[in-house]
Amino acid sequence: MDLQPLPNDALATSYLRHWQLSTGIETGEPDELRALRPVADEIDDAADSGTLPIGVLDALIQHPHGSPSFRAYVAAGPVEQILTTHADRYADELAERCRRDERWAETLAAVWLDKKQWRRLPDDLRRVIPQPKR
Repeated sequence: MDLQPLPNDALATSYLRHWQLSTGIETGEPDELRALRPVADEIDDAADSGTLPIGVLDALIQHPHGSPSFRAYVAAGPVEQILTTHADRYADELAERCRRDERWAETLAAVWLDKKQWRRLPDDLRRVIPQPKR
């Protein structure tokens, strides 16, 4: 599956629904979770490879049905992944979005990094992402 042909809002809705079903927040048809897995995997793989478009993250974080719990899930998943493996590529965009938008700041405040990773972040992101205790 390729992220590009699908609109960002459709990707975000599928990722949200996958999260809802996999956590038991909502129920669905037995095959629905399996059908949504490729979208979730593709978003996670794109975060891992550093090819996740910032627009997909925007759609996830701004999803009209996304809760603080869902944004924490996004923080612990694709956002943490891009910050641990591709911070140099995404840091400026993420910091700018945090300055402009409360949901972005809330999401990044739920990110957990180790001290080495956190120290490599620009000051703007270190003001939003909590400093690790160890």
